[in-house]
Amino acid sequence: CCKQGYGLGFRTFVLQGGEDPALTEERIEDIVSTIRRSYPDCAITLSLGEKSREAYERFFQAGANRYLLRHETYDKEHYQQLHPAGMSCEHRLQCLRDLKDIGYQTGTGIMVGSPGQTIEHLIQDILFIEQLRPEMIGIGPFLSHRDTPFAQSPSGTVERTLLLLSIFRLMHPSALIPATTALATLTPDGREQGILAGANVVMPNLSPQEERKKYNLYNNKASERNLRKDSTYCNSSWKRSVIKSPSPEAITNNKEMYKVDSPQAEEFIHHEEILETLEYARSHKDNRAFIEQLIEKAALCKGLTHREAATLLECDQPDLIERIFHLAKEIKQKFYGNRIVMFAPLYLSNYCVNGCVYCPYHAKNHTIARKKLSLEEIRQEVIALQDMGHKRLALEAGEDPLRNPIDYILESIRT
Repeated sequence: CCKQGYGLGFRTFVLQGGEDPALTEERIEDIVSTIRRSYPDCAITLSLGEKSREAYERFFQAGANRYLLRHETYDKEHYQQLHPAGMSCEHRLQCLRDLKDIGYQTGTGIMVGSPGQTIEHLIQDILFIEQLRPEMIGIGPFLSHRDTPFAQSPSGTVERTLLLLSIFRLMHPSALIPATTALATLTPDGREQGILAGANVVMPNLSPQEERKKYNLYNNKASERNLRKDSTYCNSSWKRSVIKSPSPEAITNNKEMYKVDSPQAEEFIHHEEILETLEYARSHKDNRAFIEQLIEKAALCKGLTHREAATLLECDQPDLIERIFHLAKEIKQKFYGNRIVMFAPLYLSNYCVNGCVYCPYHAKNHTIARKKLSLEEIRQEVIALQDMGHKRLALEAGEDPLRNPIDYILESIRT
């Protein structure tokens, strides 16, 4: 399934299942680690219900990035109405706190229109999600199933679901919010309506066709037989019908897209987003009114998104380019005045084990003389720079763990 999905361009895999002792922690851990080894550039999301903190930690160490666990309802009495006696609202909420504490990108959410749900319950859910600050929010309509005690209960409505999608988007601008299959089951264009209401995720089914009937959570589930169509929605008529007129505010920097504090390159360099950004910029570079809006937004000194910046980079209209230069000068003047900050580079060592072809320090360059300053030489250089009036130094060195170990760098700073 992952091989097929990867070939179609998916870079996030969601593993879902019920709480079953037969699906052991060891098996889950093995599945996650296997996917992680095979597809290191993909995110792995789990939706496997309530587990112990220790189990969550094992899955996280194996390579899982995200965990979806809908709290369903924050109201204790309503929770008991929806769940068997052996389950508790308190334990579900503690699971969510454990997931956040471990480091997962955590998802929660509710069924809209579940039996017994009231406006008061929804307000409690809104407050809880505001406090939890999840990275993902799953909002879908309740759909009755003929083999459950709620077989005769009415389903949730499209209108209420879409309203809540929009409300959560307003409250959590960067959250991942799916347009669910449940919504598409209520109405054929449910996912499209969900996207227009604020959702930004679709989840095509990668399960083998012959197995899907075993996983029907509700009656008359929307067909997902055309997986390839779903996977290529980025350049399809479906997308064009949904994304009609983007504005400067339509694109936000999703923290899932660029996790800047991650040591893993695939988490802060998102290849597909780079390609989509290039396409976005090229398609808007001749839209004069749009570029003027971007310049006006930049004048507010609150920054631009990467897609907006790329659009300005592609702009080839001389008068607009001149406005960009003029505005940049105005902003610099506003923040710094006529002050110029000077840094004096101090090269500690040009030894390097890397092979960056643009840099003469690269390891295969045997024509340059290699040099590593001693601590005394560093001291003399600093005195000379200080006598010249420099107050800011930029220490530079190649990457070489043997010749330029961290202890050498730290001792150089102390010197």
